[in-house]
Amino acid sequence: MSENEVKPETAPVEIASSRIIDVTSVQQLEEAAKAAKGRIIVDMVQADCGGCEDEKPLVEQLAARCVDTTVLRIDVEKAPELADKLDDMSGHDGGWGGTPTMLLAETGDALLKGDVEEVEPGKRLLKRLKCARVK
Repeated sequence: MSENEVKPETAPVEIASSRIIDVTSVQQLEEAAKAAKGRIIVDMVQADCGGCEDEKPLVEQLAARCVDTTVLRIDVEKAPELADKLDDMSGHDGGWGGTPTMLLAETGDALLKGDVEEVEPGKRLLKRLKCARVK
């Protein structure tokens, strides 16, 4: 098994893409956070979100290049309790501003404690995270 593959025993949820994990419950979020070995990016999306579709290639690039980062994708329409849970943990007032929303936590423990930062995907984030070289 290569270093980029997710071991079945540590993958608490369905693998949506090569390195993006679809999370559909609070329990799965907690399991994924506890299993993460490094940073976590939470990509909050919904089906009818044009911006989500626009950002999808960038998120996939993050997942491919940032091998020390776990990427979790949450469809807020399919799992509204997760959006509420993240809202409660992070201390945001008045809920999320909508989708797409991307959050960064330095560790799984930080995510569970609500120590997250809202970030924008793209080359700046790749450089900030010191992922593989950006062209």
